Amino acid sequence: MPEYLYPGVYVEEIDTGNKPIEGVSTSTVGFLGIAERGPIAPTLLTSFGDYQRSFGSYVKDPDGTDHYLAYAVEGFFQNGGRRCFVERVVHIDTQTPANSAVAAWASAGGMKITAVGPGTWGNKVAYQISSASLADPNLFKLTLLYWAGGPPADMVSNPTAVEVFDNLSATPSASTFYESEINTVSNLVTVKQTAAGRPPNNAVNAAGKDANVSVGSVVVTPATALTDTKTLILTCGAATATFTVNAAAGPIKTVADLMAAINADATVGAKAYLDSSGFLNVRDPQIRGNLAVTGTLAAAGAGYLGPFAAATPALNGAGTPILLTRGSEGQNLNLLIGATAGLAGATALTDAGTLILTSGAATVTFTVNAAAGPIKTVADLMAAINADATVGARASLDAGGHLNLTDPQSRGNLAAAGTLAAAGAANLGVFASPTGIKLTQADFEGNDVDPANKTGLLALGDVDEISLLCCPDEYYLGAKDFTIAGLLRDQCELLKDRFAILQAPVSAGTPVNNNPSVNSKYSAFYFPWLTVTNPITGVPVLVPAGGHLAGIYARSDNSFGVQKDPANEVINGIAQLQLQINDQQQSILNPKGVNVLRYFKGAGNLVWGGRTTSTDPDWKYINVRRIFIFVEKSIQRGTQWVVFEVNAEPTWARVRRSISDFLAGLWRDGVLQGAKKEEAFFVKCDTTTMSQADIDNGRLICVIGIAPVKPAEFVIFRIGQWYGGSEVSEQ
Repeated sequence: MPEYLYPGVYVEEIDTGNKPIEGVSTSTVGFLGIAERGPIAPTLLTSFGDYQRSFGSYVKDPDGTDHYLAYAVEGFFQNGGRRCFVERVVHIDTQTPANSAVAAWASAGGMKITAVGPGTWGNKVAYQISSASLADPNLFKLTLLYWAGGPPADMVSNPTAVEVFDNLSATPSASTFYESEINTVSNLVTVKQTAAGRPPNNAVNAAGKDANVSVGSVVVTPATALTDTKTLILTCGAATATFTVNAAAGPIKTVADLMAAINADATVGAKAYLDSSGFLNVRDPQIRGNLAVTGTLAAAGAGYLGPFAAATPALNGAGTPILLTRGSEGQNLNLLIGATAGLAGATALTDAGTLILTSGAATVTFTVNAAAGPIKTVADLMAAINADATVGARASLDAGGHLNLTDPQSRGNLAAAGTLAAAGAANLGVFASPTGIKLTQADFEGNDVDPANKTGLLALGDVDEISLLCCPDEYYLGAKDFTIAGLLRDQCELLKDRFAILQAPVSAGTPVNNNPSVNSKYSAFYFPWLTVTNPITGVPVLVPAGGHLAGIYARSDNSFGVQKDPANEVINGIAQLQLQINDQQQSILNPKGVNVLRYFKGAGNLVWGGRTTSTDPDWKYINVRRIFIFVEKSIQRGTQWVVFEVNAEPTWARVRRSISDFLAGLWRDGVLQGAKKEEAFFVKCDTTTMSQADIDNGRLICVIGIAPVKPAEFVIFRIGQWYGGSEVSEQ
């Protein structure tokens, strides 16, 4: 109660009305996938340009395997998406942290420079410290360069990305302290002060020349023939390497041969290249500052390279940019891949052949019995492995038809032996861990070992703004592996505030065999894939439809509202669909919850399905599920003021009014059906919804019912002939 202790006038504010409830966003997407580079924390993006600055461009593995995150985000914005969060997946081994991916870094005096995210991409980032634009010796300029295809020989030309931070201070209290100016702003690095003082400029010699680059003075081309028997001698401290021309037998006859020999040499470890003027440059990547180039080739004249001298700095008057190092993708010791390619589930295995799996002291043997079973084929073997609890391994086929064995417990000691683990037509091949990193289910699922820095899907779970989930690399673990789809479904069903957009495999099979990957009222499943054109290479690429569909969800929500099913919408940004589906094929797919993308002449490529993957008829339609998510989340956010209020009729009345006003607004906007409000919803919060025991235990219970609108999935016009009194009808 207020106190009135002295005589006078008291002015008090009282809350007389109900609290308005504001509708939440329904079109913010959380993307999970594989990126070229970037951070591993959920990152908000509002354009594809944002994605390129933070995560790079389109990604293809050395074996030609595409990853689809970049295509999905691009398709999202092309189709009307406005904002999304991206979570980059990398290898994190919680059992053996030394096997995890590592961010590249370098130390520049008292400043540690670290790539913003793990991976070998960070080894392609270089830094240069030079004098600041302001004439203050205590300030400095930091230039960062990144080359997606690897650094050039001169460490300067054609960077993919450049960032410049000028007039930086090493004083923590200064307004331009380098940590506050760079961290959270740079898309390439973070910095940390490890010792007081200004970091030194990249080295130049007393004459202001770059002592790590030596330049010849005769213009040559790669085909220029060199003078026979002449030598070029490189030295760096005690390290020396001599290269001699042999015009008859080689291997050094021309400038190209000489550059190849220098670049292959590990004694001095220099790199050679021709600059834009045609002079031979020799660079020391180790930045030792004492590179010297001598020998009889270092003279003027045809067939020679001219006297060499330290180079004039090519950037900012400072020495050569220095690469970050030590970045890695990690090691995956919890995955074994069989060497035999092209296996299928129906592939028959060698009779009496064995596969022995061990992990520490745990061991299990699987034996083929071609006559009696149960193991006859690869599918039988995978089923047996997946059902085994002794070792607890998991088996699947990858896109190349190799048998993959994983250890979900990440113990790091999984081994496969036996007669099937050998070469042969009906065998699986020798098993080995991949030379390049192979991400696992645990990497996509994420971990919270450091609660402040969660990874993977767990990190997206903490982003309350997300209302849609999509993983463009949904089939990374295997062509028919639905594990990632299950992870997306599980998060949606656990949090109940988001909806998963799932995609069919690229080879989904016939309509009879094409089924949704999960059974859930919190997901929708789409088929087929899309053909887009890679804007860099101009090559057509098949991509899953999830990103484009997420943009269509956003466009539909912003144009019409969450009450409209995101169907009968044009798909922008594609060349064509993977394949054409006809009415009869869709008649098999649609009842199963497979939403089909179709081409209609004159209308284009359209989303032609609006069902969830649920078998519960109450939750058949996408818009019904999303209306409930919208209403539930809006009410949850808008009624936080009720917590710890007095649990009595005045509070109940205010709750009823707040929720009723919110639902009435939705009814007027066409979200709820009914000719009048009473047919659209009801709100009860009184002694009929809670007992005295509920009140005594601090529970305020409000019961709400809503009548969501449903889509017109089947439009039927019944037409008959009319003859002024007689009627002939046709249906």
